[in-house]
Amino acid sequence: MVGFKKNSSAATVNKVLESKYGFTLKNVENSLQEIKATFSLTNMERNIPNLEKEIRKLSSIKKRLIKMFDDFMKSSKGWEKLQLKLQHETPWTEQEKMLFIKREFRLESFLDCINRKLGQLRKNVLLFRNLKTRIAGEKKLIQPYTIAILVWTIATQQGHDTHSEKYETVKILLEWLSEHRRALLMDTIGQERKYLTPGAIRRDYERYVSKPNKKTEVYFELAFSIYGESFSNIEH
Repeated sequence: MVGFKKNSSAATVNKVLESKYGFTLKNVENSLQEIKATFSLTNMERNIPNLEKEIRKLSSIKKRLIKMFDDFMKSSKGWEKLQLKLQHETPWTEQEKMLFIKREFRLESFLDCINRKLGQLRKNVLLFRNLKTRIAGEKKLIQPYTIAILVWTIATQQGHDTHSEKYETVKILLEWLSEHRRALLMDTIGQERKYLTPGAIRRDYERYVSKPNKKTEVYFELAFSIYGESFSNIEH
């Protein structure tokens, strides 16, 4: 049983989604914005340098931060004192310095956040290159509403309902959005999709996510990347 209908209140929908799957309408709305942003990048080749520029910028911030603390340790003879204290016979490696600085100056959370963002950006560069090649070869791209369905189905797989219930949940969710967030749907994925069946959702999920082939796996990567960005606050 889904637990909400297309005419349910937002509070009811949020309560059901959060209790069953651990996400809320905010995550769903975020995913729509992510889809819009992705599909607005019609020139993938031009966007890749922008992503690479951001990667270089974040990497530079990370390096400058580490260098600042490394310089402090050198000027205060901290490395030498630490070497004597720990009876560390060999010179400190860069990796050892990094680990010490992260721990001693409590930078784990900040640096881990940068590393996660760098990882996501690097994945997106590979993804967009792959998409650019695919678009050039096939002259087409999967429809935005299909990506939305895939993203939400991936999100519901984290719950404990049967697969049929999850597909029904995605169907009702889209109907609810068509009723209560129509402007958002039209702005982000360009259309409503009121008459989708659980069977059609299952077939798309199998084609692109659970059983992708070489031609469709890039779209699974796209959907999973958008899921990672818009549902990133969820802990499993």
